[in-house]
Amino acid sequence: MHVRTAEEEKELEQLDRTKEEWTSQLRDRMNKQKTDNDPNNASSLREKPPSLTIDQLYEDIPEKALVIYTALSDDGLALFTVDRTGIRHSEIILVAGSVQISVLVCAYIAEVITGILGSILLKPVKKYIDTNDHIIFVPSGDLIRFPLGALLFKKAYLII
Repeated sequence: MHVRTAEEEKELEQLDRTKEEWTSQLRDRMNKQKTDNDPNNASSLREKPPSLTIDQLYEDIPEKALVIYTALSDDGLALFTVDRTGIRHSEIILVAGSVQISVLVCAYIAEVITGILGSILLKPVKKYIDTNDHIIFVPSGDLIRFPLGALLFKKAYLII
């Protein structure tokens, strides 16, 4: 069992304060939206295009449906889940900023593409690859853009 250090506890407390602050700001904005759409409020008498209230948005979410909303910035990821009753969960993940998410997305895409291209390019010639110590790959067309060093063969990189 990992025991948190005083520094880790302090960081977690700061994260909790940040989460509460962001959640409070979101709720304030949502409440302001309700007030701005109240016909008894003088500021709502200004001419503006028709808009939905936050309650109408909630009601438009189908029964047994969950909306997962993300807001990504360099500072982190805000994650909210909403259903017909309102916000169900809110979380600020500071270790998952736009750069980190981009790296993960690129890694996933590369893994998928590597698997697909590996299957297309290597499966037909598997028996020949098995019997040779050196493989020289000469790409053409769009394949010149693909990092051939990422090709996997028998769970190992084909090109070293």
